[in-house]
Amino acid sequence: MSPEQEQIVETFYREHSEKLATHAFRFIKDWELARDIVHDSFGALYDPVKMEEFLASKNRIGWMKNMVKNKARNLARSRRRELNHLISYEELYEEPGTVDRYPSEEQDVVGKINRRLTKNELYLLKRLVLDKVSYCEMADELGVSVWACYKRMTSIRNKLKDEFKEE
Repeated sequence: MSPEQEQIVETFYREHSEKLATHAFRFIKDWELARDIVHDSFGALYDPVKMEEFLASKNRIGWMKNMVKNKARNLARSRRRELNHLISYEELYEEPGTVDRYPSEEQDVVGKINRRLTKNELYLLKRLVLDKVSYCEMADELGVSVWACYKRMTSIRNKLKDEFKEE
């Protein structure tokens, strides 16, 4: 990116970043994630092709709003997908001696998850999926890299897939 292009992007960022964060917030209802999406969108401008599209656009704010909207929708879609594939954390940590609220089939599912995942894995699953904590926040909380958090979640998904394969 040339110095002139950097100046254009920096000025555009200062003028429009809050407006773009508000636009992202409409889709995901989380200010921190909305700001992350805006930063990711501006980061995408380091790709020479995207930068040329941005500079050639007659409506730069509209172009950037489309990028922010698409990134926000992708994030919301992936979070919904994760929620649909995983079981509620409350079901995983029932206190012994509580009234059986679930039919035996559901108890079997909860039991399988409890047997298959460690307490640390259950905690990570709960925080990322149900509490909607970002991978960055979770990495900071655990004192590991974001990549390590992502890989741990991938491992959890694979364990659950193996456990619940249709026979």
